[in-house]
Amino acid sequence: MLNSDDFRLLVSQAINHFSHDLGEPFDLAKASLALRPVPNLLKDNIIISADIVARNLGLQKDTEKLLSKFTNLVASCILLDISKAAAQRSGNPLELFDSADTSVHDGGSGDAAQSYQSLCSKAISQYYDEYALCAGP
Repeated sequence: MLNSDDFRLLVSQAINHFSHDLGEPFDLAKASLALRPVPNLLKDNIIISADIVARNLGLQKDTEKLLSKFTNLVASCILLDISKAAAQRSGNPLELFDSADTSVHDGGSGDAAQSYQSLCSKAISQYYDEYALCAGP
C-alpha cells in the first residue's frame, strides 16, 4: 500500500512518461524501485556477516560450505526487506529480486543497473576476493 506522497510521485512519473510516449507502457515496478531502491549497504552487510560466520564456524577455507549455510540467512534478509517494503513497492517479488532494470546507486559508485540478484553476486565476488582463504595443499 502506498502512502499519499509515494502515490503522488508515481502518478506524476506516469503522467510525465505518457506525455512523452503513449505507445510504451509505464513500468510501475521500475518506478517503485527508483522511489524505494534496494538498500545500498546490504552488499557490505552480507560480506561482513559472511566473514563473521566463517570465523565463528571455522569455515574460512571452505567457502562452499559457508555459502550453503549462509544462503538461508541472506534470503531471509532479502525477503524481509521486500515484505517490509511491499506496502510501498508494487510488482511481483521475483521482479524485485532479479529485474536488471532497477536503477540503484551502489555505495556512490554511480548509476548501475542493480537488483538483489546482482547485489548478491557482487557480494560473493568481493567476499572471494577479500576474505576467503585458499585451501592450500
